[in-house]
Amino acid sequence: MVDPVMISAGTQIAGGLLGAVGSSKAGNAQARIAEYKARIDERNAESALIQGRHSLLIAKADSLEDTRDAFDLARSAGAYFAKAGVVSGTGTAALVAAESAKRADEAIANNLYNARVEALAMRERALGFQMQAGVTRAEGAARRDAVRGEGIASLLGTVGSVAGKLYT
Repeated sequence: MVDPVMISAGTQIAGGLLGAVGSSKAGNAQARIAEYKARIDERNAESALIQGRHSLLIAKADSLEDTRDAFDLARSAGAYFAKAGVVSGTGTAALVAAESAKRADEAIANNLYNARVEALAMRERALGFQMQAGVTRAEGAARRDAVRGEGIASLLGTVGSVAGKLYT
C-alpha cells in the first residue's frame, strides 16, 4: 500500500514544479511584451527623426522658391521702374529694391531657423523614445528575473515544507 504522506509529498512537489515553470513562462512573456514596447519606441524615434529631416528639407525647398520669387519681384520692379522712366539703380527705387531684398532674406532666414528648431525638437523627441526603449527593456528583464525568482523561491518553500513533513 502507498503511504498517503508520500502521495501528498509527491503532489506538493509536482505542484511546486508546475508553479515554478509557470512563473518562468510568465516572466518570459513579460520580457517579450517589454521588447515589443521597446521596438515601438524605437520605431517612434525613427519616425521623429524622419519628420525632423523632412521639415528641414521642405524649409530648404521653400527658401529656394522664396529666393526665386524675390528675384522675380526685383526683376519685375526693375522693369516697371524702367517703363515708368525711373532709374532703378539710384534714389528711392534703389532703396525700395534693397529693402525688399532685405525683407526677403530675413523671411528666408527666419523660415530656415524655425525648421532647424523643429528638426532639433524632433531629434530630442527621438532621443526620448530611444531612452524609453532602453528603460522598457530593462524593466522587462527585471520583471522576468523577479518572477523567475519568485517561482524558484516558491519551489524551494514547497520542497522545504515537504521535507519537514517527511522527516518529523
